[in-house]
Amino acid sequence: MINFKPKPCKSCEVVFIPRGNNQKYCDACAKEVKLISNRRNELKYRLNHPTEKRVRDSNYYQTHKEEKLARGNERRRLLRIKVLSHYANGTPKCACCGESHIQFLGIDHIDGNGGKHKATIKRPGNQFYSWLKKNNFPSGFRVLCHNCNLSLGFYGFCPHQQR
Repeated sequence: MINFKPKPCKSCEVVFIPRGNNQKYCDACAKEVKLISNRRNELKYRLNHPTEKRVRDSNYYQTHKEEKLARGNERRRLLRIKVLSHYANGTPKCACCGESHIQFLGIDHIDGNGGKHKATIKRPGNQFYSWLKKNNFPSGFRVLCHNCNLSLGFYGFCPHQQR
């Protein structure tokens, strides 16, 4: 068995023991370099063979359509629960009436400018939850059930607050 001398990684300069003469990167950096190389090769292929890439992607989508849609639905459902949980400080529930069925809950703009805000960020529907996450859950939002949220929007108050 050949023993190789320790040498610094070409990327992070951490000293490691190579497994062969040609190893330039430690294991962690080698994975990253390979990932970058694969992405670069995929981009080159996409640029040089646009029709073949389009056909290949279309065929893949057609054969895996149900799985792809199910993964997307699950990802959006989990994102929605994560956002609602964050703004409800744990368990998602309406800040006004206490409703806890996820299907009835949504995000409310506390200062009441939801329509204007959504128009400026151009994120309709589920994309709004992505925007909240990407912007590190900004303040000014809360969880309300759709009944309380619509009542506040239409009438300026919620019947639960008048009891």
